[in-house]
Amino acid sequence: MCVERRRSQSPESRVKSSPEVYFYEQLPSREMRMSDITQANPEFISPKPALAWVTAALHYDFCPWANRWVYWLKNPLWVLVLAVVAATICGFWLNASVFLVAGTLMAVLALGIAWPWLSMRGVHCELTFSQQRAREGESISAVLRVQNRLWWPVWGLVLSGDVTGNGAPGDDGQPELFSLARVPGRTTSVFHWNFVPARRGLCPMSVPRMATRFPFGLYRAGKTVAVEKRLIVWPRTVALHSLPDAAEVEPRDEHLSERHVGDQGEILGTRGFRYGDSLRKIHWSQSARHQRLIVSERQAPSTCAVTVDVNLQACAFVDCDGECLEQVIRVAASICESLHRLHASVDCRIGSEHFRLGSAAQGLSRLLDFLAAVPRGGIEAAVSGTASEKPLHSRLTILVTTDRDVASRHANHLNCPAQRLIVVRAPQLRCEQVHEPVAGCRPWIEVDSVCDLAGVLPNRWRRACHAH
Repeated sequence: MCVERRRSQSPESRVKSSPEVYFYEQLPSREMRMSDITQANPEFISPKPALAWVTAALHYDFCPWANRWVYWLKNPLWVLVLAVVAATICGFWLNASVFLVAGTLMAVLALGIAWPWLSMRGVHCELTFSQQRAREGESISAVLRVQNRLWWPVWGLVLSGDVTGNGAPGDDGQPELFSLARVPGRTTSVFHWNFVPARRGLCPMSVPRMATRFPFGLYRAGKTVAVEKRLIVWPRTVALHSLPDAAEVEPRDEHLSERHVGDQGEILGTRGFRYGDSLRKIHWSQSARHQRLIVSERQAPSTCAVTVDVNLQACAFVDCDGECLEQVIRVAASICESLHRLHASVDCRIGSEHFRLGSAAQGLSRLLDFLAAVPRGGIEAAVSGTASEKPLHSRLTILVTTDRDVASRHANHLNCPAQRLIVVRAPQLRCEQVHEPVAGCRPWIEVDSVCDLAGVLPNRWRRACHAH
């Protein structure tokens, strides 16, 4: 992760010093157990294992039930408040000179609260991205502009919030991305960094905030970072290079079929003249040879027509991990994008939403934008309809769903509403397996939710496309 800093100044501003950027790195943690300090010779304990034993004993939680009552003491602010109260009581009952200690502590409290609050009043932050759309695993450039309107510098600024989708939680429960050691007064500083979004969605995933605890860490003052335009992270897809072997076709002027007779393309054969045939179709040499009118038959314009139903209802992912939903979205996006690239006519239905992917790229972009915004738990049934609509007679219908949905259909003795069924199986410890598929619900392609989609789906798709 690299950071490049640029600074733009207003006419009345000037640079005082260069701010520094610190990135948080999550170090691997190691659980310490009492058995780790046991030596081969129990009579001798070296100083290092003995120190480890003492450290483990001091960090052991003897009263976990009392954490809810005493965890507030972790904040040094309340410790100082208790110290001020104790010093005030001692000043009244023991010695008046203790009031000096109470006044000093109160001054520290006032400075530790007022300084961060006043510093954030003069800071304005804005976050922008280098592009509007991206995919999982692609590197994205982000720009953070920090404007300090105060005459003095601001220290210890921390950017928190799930901006990249893979941050580690901080003190307030939000991931902390990086910190700025110092921002000079009366300047506008610009910071560039690159990140790789870990999952699909709308970045930032949560509202980003810029906060500081300087100088004593007693009080955290923060301000919401303005986001000019959110980044849409599309699901990761794999390229599929085959079309299903099916008779379902649909008329198209730019694609020709060898199975259907029309008025364009290559000559398929000849036949006798029929009333209403155009004179342009007459094959004059054959007509002269047979002493009767012979008409040429040419190819008809057509293309493969596919309807893709995607079951993203929350009930299909009960007791399944989040990767099961992500895998269903990736499989559906890969099929729709690949068929669109192969100039097939694709209709995608997700509940009550219907997307028609034409020759232009707008239809595919609308579909991927919708898939990027699907909630983590799936779409509620009250918002979306069911994917059990009857398929069109002239189209091949593919249903992408989970083994949980197949098990539900098996229990209710329901037939599959699609001609082809692609099943994403969750881990067996979380989802039950269907041992006897119900009639019409036998999977066409099966994919595990934790498998490498790029290494599994293309081969299975190619074999399945030429199996019928």
